[in-house]
This record gives sequence, C-alpha cells and structure tokens, in this order.
Amino acid sequence: MRILLMILVFVFSMLCTPLYAHAASWSVFVYMCGSDLETNYGAATLDIEEMLNAEPSDEITVIIQTGGALQWQNFGISSNKISRFILKNGELSKLSELPQANMGDGQTLYEFIKFCQKNYAADHQVLLFWDHGGGSVFGFANDQNFNFDSISLSEFRNALSSVYGDNVKNKPFEIIGFDTCLMATVDTAASVEPFAHYMVASQEVEPGNGWQYTLWLNSLAENTDQSAIQLGKNMCDAYFEGCKETDTQEAATLSLVDLNQISPMLKAWNIFGMYALMQASEDDSFYAAIGRAASRSENFSNSKSGGYSNMVDMGDFITRVSDASQDRHPAADEMLKYLQDAVVYQVSGPSHHASGLSCYYPFDADENSYGMMLENGLVNSFILTYGLQHGFIDGDTANSILEEITDNDENNTSSTQSNSLSQQQVPQDNAVNFIANAVNHGINSALQTLLNQKPEAGQDPISFIQGLVNSNVSVIAQSLKPMEKLDISSLENNSVELIEKKDGSPALEMKIAADALKYIDSVRFYLATLGSNNEVTVFGDDIDMDQDWDNGIFRDNFNGTWPALDGHIVFLETTADLEDYNYYSIPVILNGIKSNIEALYDFKAEKYVVLGARRINSAGMPDKNLIKLKSGDKITTLMQKMNNGEQDTSEVQVETFALSKNWELNDQELPDGTYAYMFSMSDIQGNEALSDVSFIKIKGRDITYGEM
Repeated sequence: MRILLMILVFVFSMLCTPLYAHAASWSVFVYMCGSDLETNYGAATLDIEEMLNAEPSDEITVIIQTGGALQWQNFGISSNKISRFILKNGELSKLSELPQANMGDGQTLYEFIKFCQKNYAADHQVLLFWDHGGGSVFGFANDQNFNFDSISLSEFRNALSSVYGDNVKNKPFEIIGFDTCLMATVDTAASVEPFAHYMVASQEVEPGNGWQYTLWLNSLAENTDQSAIQLGKNMCDAYFEGCKETDTQEAATLSLVDLNQISPMLKAWNIFGMYALMQASEDDSFYAAIGRAASRSENFSNSKSGGYSNMVDMGDFITRVSDASQDRHPAADEMLKYLQDAVVYQVSGPSHHASGLSCYYPFDADENSYGMMLENGLVNSFILTYGLQHGFIDGDTANSILEEITDNDENNTSSTQSNSLSQQQVPQDNAVNFIANAVNHGINSALQTLLNQKPEAGQDPISFIQGLVNSNVSVIAQSLKPMEKLDISSLENNSVELIEKKDGSPALEMKIAADALKYIDSVRFYLATLGSNNEVTVFGDDIDMDQDWDNGIFRDNFNGTWPALDGHIVFLETTADLEDYNYYSIPVILNGIKSNIEALYDFKAEKYVVLGARRINSAGMPDKNLIKLKSGDKITTLMQKMNNGEQDTSEVQVETFALSKNWELNDQELPDGTYAYMFSMSDIQGNEALSDVSFIKIKGRDITYGEM
C-alpha cells in the first residue's frame, strides 16, 4: 500500500509540473557583407565584437558568413575568401573557408542559407543581413570586390524559395532583419513575408554604429522562451539605446513589422493606388498632386548630390495623396489602419514622424531605376501609375500590368464577396453602361462617373473600390496611356515682378499660368552672387518662400542671410520640405575626403541641427557611417561657379578652415554685394526651368531690389 501511494504521488507530481523537454534553442544566421564599411571603418568586426560580448548561452548559436570587403580589420578574416564562423558560448571559431564569391549575388546567399539550415537548424531561427542598403530599388549587400554588386529583392526571394520552396507552410524564420539602410519598405516586407513572421529594418540611413548586438543577444540569453515579437522589440530598443550612446539618435529609425498582416495590407495598398490611377487617368494634372504629396512627405536619402533612394514614408504619402483627391480618398483611413496593424513597434529620433514602412516614388525620374522596380516583380497600381506618368511604359505594357494586378485582387478575394459587391454596388449592367458612355462621351466622362461612386455607410471602402475596379476593368484599361514627354521650356525666363507686400516691404513674385502649373510639382529658388568679372558663384537652393499653389503665386522671403558653418558661407541643397523640418545637404571636403554634411532646420526651435557628415560613396549608396563633426575638423567649402560666357557650373573649392570650439550652423548676414535670385520650377517628369534673374543689392543692413 505504501509503494502504491508513493507511485501515485510521483505520477501526480509529474502531471502537475510543467513539462519542458528542453529550453528553446535559437540559431541566428548573419550574412555579413563587409563592403567599404569594414574596409574604411572596421564596422563589421566591431559588431562581431558586440556579439562576442553578449552573455553566453547553450541555447543560442550564431553563424556568420563574411565577405565583400577589400580588407577585414580583425579576427583574421580573409578578404580573398568567403569565411564561415560559429559563435557559441562566447567563443568565435572558424568553420570553413570557401573560394572568393560575390556576396551581392543571390546564389551566394542561397548557399549560405542552405548550409545553415542543413547544419544548424533550431527551434527558432533568425536571419540577419549586414551592410549597405538601397531600399526597394537597389537592394542590399554591396560587394566591394565585385563593383558593389547588390542583392535585389527578386534575387532575395529566389534564394529563399530555392531553399524552402515557393509555398512555405511553416515559415522557417521568426525574424528576418536588415542591419542595413533604407530597407523598411513595403516591397521588402512583401518579399520577406513568405519566409518569416516578423521583419526588423530601418526606413532611414542607419548611423555607423548600426544595431547593438550585445544588448538584444543578452535579452535572448536571459529568456530563450520569449516570443518573436518581444525579441523584435528588444532589437529595436537595443538599437536606439546604442544610437543614444553614440549621439546618432536624431534621425534614427527602426521598425518591427508583423508579416502576417502584410498580405491584406498589400491588397489594400493596390486598391488604394487604383483609385489614384483612375483620378490621374481622368485628369493628368493629378500626377502633379501625387508628386507634391511625395515631395512633402517624410522621405529618405533623396538629393541631387547624394543620389536617390526613391523612398518616401508610406503613411505620410497615403494621407497627402488622399488630401489631394477631389474628395478625401474613401479608403485612406482604412489603408492607414492596415499600415498601423502591420507596424507593431518602432523607434525613431525626434526629427522623424515616420510610419514604419516606406514606399517607392521615382524622384530621380530615371527609367533604369524604374525598370529595376519592374524586375523586382512586386508590381502594383502605383508602379503602373508612375510608368504612365513618365512615359516609361507603353499602352500594351500598361494593360498587361493592369490585368496582372486586377487578377491578383480577384484571387485575394472570395468569389462570393466579389459577386456580392458587383451586384450590390456596381452591377455588370452598369459596367456595360459605363463602356457605352465611354464610347459615346469619352473615357474621362466614364471615369468621372466611377469616381463619383461612394461606399454606403458601414461598407468596407477597400472592398467597395475593389468591386468597382473588378467590374469596370475594361473602362480603366481604355483610359491607360502614357503621358507624352513634357516640355516646360516656355517657363524658362518666366517673368518675376517686384511687388509691395501689405506691410509695405518689397518682394519678388512669380506667377505660373494654370496650364503650366498643372504639371509642376516643386518650386524653390537659387541664390548666387556676381563677381567683378561677371563670375557667378551659386550658393545653392532653398524653399523658404510663400507658396500659393491654388493661384500659382510664389513670393520670396529673402532677408539678406544665408546659412554659414562656423561663420563660413556654405552651399546648400534642400532635400526635404516637411511641416516641422527642412532637410539640407551641404557638400564639403571633410579632413581631406569629399563628404556631404546632413543638417535640418527645426521650425519649432528656430535653429539648424547638424546631424553629421557622410562620405561620398563610389557605389552611389548612402554611407552608413555618420561622422559627427568636432572641433578641429578641417573643412573646405565647395561652391558651384560659372565664368562669363559659360553655360554650365563647375564645383570649386572656396575656403578651408578648422572648426572652432563653439562652432554651429546658423543664418548669417551676407556681405555687401550684388546677388542673383532665380525661381526654379520642376515638373512631374523631372524637367527644370528657371525664371528671369532678379538682382538684389546688399549694403550694410539695406536690401534693395532692382537692375544689376
């Protein structure tokens, strides 16, 4: 009886005790393309040191593949071979060395993932990428040994599909993360979605400190049973803590994206864009409204001097496109909700109010980069819209894309719902009537009729627009035609008048006629000074003016000052025009190396903030290393000059100085002289025209407008 009682007690205790066969195991696979970040700064090996400094754990294995740099600074890593390491219990051991290969090639990525999955599979897996990033267009992992070749999103998807198949039932990764710049995009999320539950990436150019590996690996070692969402939050928090330690948090961003929410968001994004496409097809001036929405939204790394990522904040863009619609876009609020559901956590510095994901807009008006977006294979209604706006695609291609994206919509929606919508809101008879109306009265009239349709109270606006589109694809297809190449040469030397403002002060005013204004998406001004031999020195551009877009009236706010760094006038390029901030790029030679200083003007604080400087990268990618300016740094200012009779400007060095102890960037009164002021107008296809030149004379505190 006693033995039976002991057995019962043991069985009962086993039933009441949680059964943990073993603590959860984690494998972290790091694809580390060192590139010039390692060659110049040793940034990759510094992050390996951070991994080594993390608390050891039997349950955590880190596999690192290195390559892509001309020189590695530590750990005996070869620049002529691909190396694989295992980091286990605080020790780094070399697994193997392979022949030199291009880290910017999808095949190299495929071989790494296949090796990891075969040999180091775990209960939970994380895949991380380390290097430069170029957003949806240019991808990531730029191999310095192979002309900075990079992995495109299509290469990324093909590599993972080759390992796991096209229809992945059980996603192999808890998190796929990008310790790279600019990769928190809707297109990246769509590419990652089949293979992971969450994505961690940055919308902005990451500072050189990158992710803080010690902190988040410590958090994982402390609790290997934590959820993927908690680990993702820890990654974000650790990154931002590292940015604060290095004083690079001002513009830092990092997002945690729930990839299970991406499919419905992508469907909504495509439907949202279809409505914009119909508006642009009905009235092509709406292309300019989209362009203005993009240029006034938070955007990331877009400048003439530094290159274009063509990335713009998705949430800001949605709101501004909606506000530009004839009536507020019926699906805007729902679209923003889908976005908010997808971005479950994010960290950002005070100079960004970003939504967590970026989207594509062709700021560079470049057909090659647009072609790269098509090659990525993530085509949606906005990609179609931009192709028509710039004339990059013909009518047949446009209709092929339309057929593809509307078929995708139909596949993503149950036939019951689709039929119910078409019968309830847009009957097929109506579609026939619209087509007949298009034939008799023109496509625009039919589109306007479609746009006048509104969802009923309580009806889901995304489903409503989808039903509208699916029932009237023929009408939309007939409306698709590429815009002809625009010619705004008629705006060259556009007249500028000297007017008197209400307070009695003078101002320069330019008017743009309505027929030309409909295609203009940006107006700014250039300031230059005239030398004794008619030599022109251009100070750059700014957007500080009164802008009345409804009436096409633009008026200067010139007050006789210009930004100066430690008392030295600098060349200025406006890179973003936002509500709270203007962003600027200032080309200089910093300690002997050509660089761009990044700065912003904070309207609330009424002061400039210098974020740091980035070297000009030969690959055209934003340099991840943000150099903080300090006292003693040697600065050479650069300006654009034009000699008498020349048509084009050339960059010249102006003056060299060392930053003082209390240096700052601020507006400084310009020296006495004659200055030239010109309005610059750009259209939705990237063409630019300059107004008449107006002359401003400064003598002491007196500013006079008039002839030269």
